[in-house]
Amino acid sequence: MDPKASPGLNAPFPRHLLHTQRRFYNSRPHRQLPGGPNTLPFTFMAICCTGYAFSLYAHDSAPHLLRLIDDHAVCSLQNIREGRYYTLVTSSFTHFTLVHLGFNMYGLYMLGPLMTSFFGPSAFLVLWIGSSLTCDAAALYWDYLNQQARQARSQARAVRGVRQVWGSPEAMVETKSIGASGSVLGMFATFCCMMPKNRVLMMPIPVPVPAWVGISVFAIGSAYCAVNALFPYIGHMGHLGGMAFGAAWYFTQGRRILRKLGRF
Repeated sequence: MDPKASPGLNAPFPRHLLHTQRRFYNSRPHRQLPGGPNTLPFTFMAICCTGYAFSLYAHDSAPHLLRLIDDHAVCSLQNIREGRYYTLVTSSFTHFTLVHLGFNMYGLYMLGPLMTSFFGPSAFLVLWIGSSLTCDAAALYWDYLNQQARQARSQARAVRGVRQVWGSPEAMVETKSIGASGSVLGMFATFCCMMPKNRVLMMPIPVPVPAWVGISVFAIGSAYCAVNALFPYIGHMGHLGGMAFGAAWYFTQGRRILRKLGRF
């Protein structure tokens, strides 16, 4: 589409809004955190690793602390119903297995500094928190649907209806949501929208593919696995929620920020 044919793309941007955006998403050197733009992503990596070490200690030496973690650092329907809404964010720093932590920290190591370099540390915070919220919200809603499906199985007619709509009433029930994958995938979605033709290597695809192809395959695979209860230990719906926020943020805020800062 020709930008000249769309006056909305070239419409003047109010100065006061531009000033506010630049202050909030500022990435100029004198506005960065001490140590450069990579300070914040590595700080988050340290928090995640500390949380993993604490969970290991609680599991091996202080079992009474497991209840503390479950109440305040794990997102679940029970915690939300009891008013602990902050677990929608604190759960993004919680990991219980080394493999889970390793994958997420590798993704954060690759994408975090890139996001802060392009958009600034404040935008990194927005992407992390927003993607975590939508990730857990999607996981909780899927959990709610599955709870309704289990209740409906007591009536044969209702069970048949659920099977027709959702494919399988035994589809994954994400009773608890943890990990930084939602936030990392939100950043990955932003990256794919920003550089869709850039080649990336994603498992299980054995060769580099354009970013838009990689994220499309990942999103379709996540949706298929969620509906058909494949790999039930993975939060497929949460991953979709995180990616949705990253893509929406880029098209509503990120692209305009890059253009106004002369980076697009």
